[in-house]
Amino acid sequence: MRGIHALIYVLILSTSSFAQEKKDSADDPAGKVWGYAFGDFFYKAGGEATERFSGEYSNYKKEFNAFDFRRIYLGYDHRISQDFDTRFVLSYEGNEVTANGNRTAFVKDAWIRWKNVFDNSNLSIGILPTPGYSYISEKFWEYRSIEKTITDFRRQESSRDMGIMLDGTFGAKDQNGYYFMLGNGSGTNLVTSDNKILYGEIYSNLANNNLLLDLFIAGNDGGGLLKTFVGYKFSETKLGVEFFKSDFTDPWNLNPLGVSVFLISKTGKKEKIFFRYDYYTTRNNLRPREHFVTAGLDFTPHPSVHIMPNIWLNFYQKTNRSIAKKTDVVPRLTFFYEYR
Repeated sequence: MRGIHALIYVLILSTSSFAQEKKDSADDPAGKVWGYAFGDFFYKAGGEATERFSGEYSNYKKEFNAFDFRRIYLGYDHRISQDFDTRFVLSYEGNEVTANGNRTAFVKDAWIRWKNVFDNSNLSIGILPTPGYSYISEKFWEYRSIEKTITDFRRQESSRDMGIMLDGTFGAKDQNGYYFMLGNGSGTNLVTSDNKILYGEIYSNLANNNLLLDLFIAGNDGGGLLKTFVGYKFSETKLGVEFFKSDFTDPWNLNPLGVSVFLISKTGKKEKIFFRYDYYTTRNNLRPREHFVTAGLDFTPHPSVHIMPNIWLNFYQKTNRSIAKKTDVVPRLTFFYEYR
């Protein structure tokens, strides 16, 4: 397995070296290797080891500590022509290991895009980022290195799927846009069902691009997901609010719903602070309600390097019939860097 990964890496580097020498009429490189990585030193100061919950520190015992990567990307972008470009990404996501416990990677992205297949619209096919948060709320949140957005964190939507997507912009100054995708619904895994998922998203930038409104819907015969996002920028501060509801056709069922609120503020030339609160419930009395909180400082000695001391907390609110669980308390020193 390691030999295959090494071969892929050598091929990417050699292809990139050739592409860097090949110029088009605009004198732009045709291909580029890029990537990023983030991880932490973490210490579980409170809580207990429980495997039933979605938080990444739920299964660690109290006082466990470690240095670890949570994501490593190696990507290659190639422009075939003015009309076609491609992307290929290998990813380690913190839980992919070989039989002997070494870190390994999987194909995260592999797609080709036909740009301007018609006015202001692109057509893509392959393993693609799904609409829902990949293009809107996650970019506005900007701290995937701290935590996933709420629908990803609570496993309501896969970040990738194999399928076909049409995206584009419309309106004055292209302030409105859309994404429509038909996918297998199997994420990056091999397909096991022919029950396709249809994704749809529409967004609008208002108030001189300071106000962002987003509506997302996805579904198949097995259910659906409705999500809305509102983001506002003012001065050196950003505020975001995200809400989701699963199986929105039946508002009284036991499927999950959640809301996320976050604030990011620039406090200096190289410093930002961030705060986020999530509420999540299955509306099932056998499981506790969950309250997630994170807050921290982002110090950026270089635009591509971030050092972020932060706190990661997940509270479990007991219901009449749910089990009791202690709060997961995890102070962390998170690092992020990118290479392009």
